[in-house]
Amino acid sequence: MKIRRITVGVLLVLSLLFLLDVKFLFPMRNLFGMHVRLGKWGSAAERTEKFSHSPQEISQVTVHNVEGGLEIRKALGNEVTVTAKLVATVPVPNRLEAEKKLLGWEVEEKMAGREVSYELQGPGLLGQEVEAFYLLEVPEGVDVSLLQKRGGILVTDFQGNLRLETESCQVQIKGFQGSLWVDSEASFLSLEDVAASVFIRASRSPIALGLRETEEGYLFDLDLANGTLKGGIPLKQEGRRFTGQWGPGLYPIEVKADFSIVTLRWE
Repeated sequence: MKIRRITVGVLLVLSLLFLLDVKFLFPMRNLFGMHVRLGKWGSAAERTEKFSHSPQEISQVTVHNVEGGLEIRKALGNEVTVTAKLVATVPVPNRLEAEKKLLGWEVEEKMAGREVSYELQGPGLLGQEVEAFYLLEVPEGVDVSLLQKRGGILVTDFQGNLRLETESCQVQIKGFQGSLWVDSEASFLSLEDVAASVFIRASRSPIALGLRETEEGYLFDLDLANGTLKGGIPLKQEGRRFTGQWGPGLYPIEVKADFSIVTLRWE
C-alpha cells in the first residue's frame, strides 16, 4: 500500500510538471497561428501550402507530423481543406539564412483510392530543420487520422471518426461527436464536451475526459495499471479495473492506461 501511495504521488507530480511545461510551450488557442519561439536573436521564414478536395473524392485524411502542430475545425462548406504552414528557424538574426533552410522542403500529398495523406518531406531531419503546422477543415462524413510527435493537437467541434497517435504531445479536444481512438505515449490528453465512443490506449499520459450527458448513455471499462482514477463518475472497482454503465450504455468508454492518472467527469 505504501509503494502504491508513493507511485501515485510521483504520478501526480510528474503530471503537474508535464502539464505546466506543455502548456507553456503550446497555448492551444490556435495552433495553426501560433508564433514560433525564436529567442532574443533568432529569425524565421515560413511558407504556406494549401490543398482541397470534395467529399466525393476522399473519405479519409491522414497527416503524419514531427514537431509543430495539428488543428482540426469543422468545415463551413462541403470541401476538405488542408492548409500547411512550414516554418524554418535559425538561432541568429539572419532571415536569408532561415529562407535558405526552408528550400527543398514541401508537404507531400499521396492519394490511394479515396484516402489522402500528407507528410513533410525535405533534405534534412524532420523536426530539426523545419516544423509544420497543419489546419484541417473537415465536413461531416470524412474520417481523420493524425500522427503527431512532439507538438500539439487541437480539435474543435468535430463530428465523425478520429484516430490519434501521439508521442510527447498536448492534445485538446473541445466538442466531439462520433468515435475517437487514441494511442498515446507521454502526452497530455484533455477531452472536453465529448458525446462519443472513446477508445484510449495510453502510457505515462494524464487523461482528463469530460462527457456530455446523452440519451445513448455510456458503458465504462477502464483498466489502469500503476495509475489512478479521479472524478465524479462512480464506477465499480475490481483490482485496477473500473466498470459501470450510465443509461442505455450505447457509447463504450474503454481506457487501457499504464502509469497514468485518469479523470472522468460530467460536463
